[in-house]
Amino acid sequence: MTTLTSIFLRWILALGLLAGSAGAMAGPTYHVDVDSASLGTDKGYLALSFLGFDLAGTATATVSNWQGDFAGTGVAYGNAAVDFGTRLLTITSAQEGFLFDVAFGKTFSFDVSFDVDTVPFESAFGIALSDLEGNYATGGDLASIVLSPDAPIRLAAVNADFVTIGETAAVPEPSTLLSLFTGIGLLGFTLRRRVR
Repeated sequence: MTTLTSIFLRWILALGLLAGSAGAMAGPTYHVDVDSASLGTDKGYLALSFLGFDLAGTATATVSNWQGDFAGTGVAYGNAAVDFGTRLLTITSAQEGFLFDVAFGKTFSFDVSFDVDTVPFESAFGIALSDLEGNYATGGDLASIVLSPDAPIRLAAVNADFVTIGETAAVPEPSTLLSLFTGIGLLGFTLRRRVR
């Protein structure tokens, strides 16, 4: 009976460690500040896109913690999904994106995180401001966050006049902490039983 209990506890420990390691597979989170003060007070779009060569989508970008004058409306393309109640936007890396209705002359900020560090095909998360006709208000993308095969995520073409991006400190999810503490507790319990 003791052997069966020992095997059961080891399986629980292994599952706890596997569940905790899922969080470690996620990519970093970036905080993005966009300053449109120099563009006057016209209405336009904050365009967020996630374009990849693999149309099936190999990574997901989650945009959260929106701050600023987001109008609460916009247009999705592809299968991008936004929830204005929870202020959460998810985009997969397959020619998808979302156009937020905004008023220029303001500052906008948000966090973007990725569910993986690398992808089998290069994908780029783009940030842009455009007028109501869809023309770039700043001559091109403000910034791109690029995911590449077998390489870490990198920032590309950041227009410092309009945008600042910084990697945020990793904060473990509550479920990750629970898995970690469960695994440590079970490990301690198993070691304690062996000492007796």
